[in-house]
Amino acid sequence: MRKFVLYLFALLAVFGTLNVAYLLILPLVDWDMSKSIKVSNFDNKNFEILVMGNSTALDGINTELISSEIGSAYNFSLSGANLNTSYTQLDRYLEKNHKPKKILLFLSSCHTNYKNDSGLHPVEDYAYNGFSFSKGLGDLPLFKFRWLFLENFKKLISKDHRSARLVQGQLRINRVVQDNSSYSKTVNNCIDSGMYLHDRYPYLDSIIYLSVKNKIDLDILEMPCWKERQNDCPDLELTYEGNEIAIYNLNNELRCKDVLNPNTDWLSADHLNQSGGNKLTKEVIDLISQY
Repeated sequence: MRKFVLYLFALLAVFGTLNVAYLLILPLVDWDMSKSIKVSNFDNKNFEILVMGNSTALDGINTELISSEIGSAYNFSLSGANLNTSYTQLDRYLEKNHKPKKILLFLSSCHTNYKNDSGLHPVEDYAYNGFSFSKGLGDLPLFKFRWLFLENFKKLISKDHRSARLVQGQLRINRVVQDNSSYSKTVNNCIDSGMYLHDRYPYLDSIIYLSVKNKIDLDILEMPCWKERQNDCPDLELTYEGNEIAIYNLNNELRCKDVLNPNTDWLSADHLNQSGGNKLTKEVIDLISQY
């Protein structure tokens, strides 16, 4: 019995050590973790433009280019981020930093319903709230961040991932995957601007409220995908308490055809490589500079 208890304690000690080691190593090797911790520690920053969204904007929007053309910018986008995560980032940023002049909020065009994905991103939860044990074993690093092990394993076997780098919050990857799909006009039904305040977009109204309350210009932009997921929907305008908010459809088939090269600019079906990100960012700069 005594040997069994000692063996059990030894196993628990090893398991605990592995969790602590994993938590210490992640910020050193993982883009999302290191960036989230950095962003959570921002204090007295004075960025003029905040870029927010998920992984499509993480690698698709060049904030260095925006800074050189319009004003100082930082890309807050996070892989797997939902609208709750973007709202939390904005709310916490405004508590300790100067308010920006503009927020560019990027949505995934291939995910038009965020209703079932409203929990705070685990990485963001840790960056802002630290380690907790409120969910029991589910809060242990090896369980809470289990998917990051696979993501970082890719860096060991992929030269493109190993050479990727973060620049002003943007993840730059040079890998090229050609878009050989075909455009289908019936791929997506267009929606009116009122749907963006529907419960299918939880926390979007909170982001809009924070922007209006702090007198920050907000633009919403739908990110592009491969041709098979593009549409012919127009840009929209949303009115919220007398404030007009532009909604740009970067996934419009004609716009994508003019801006992006299907043979050189893609990383996957809904992610741009560095070349595509540069081109799309120039299009975004042209759009928001019109007003």
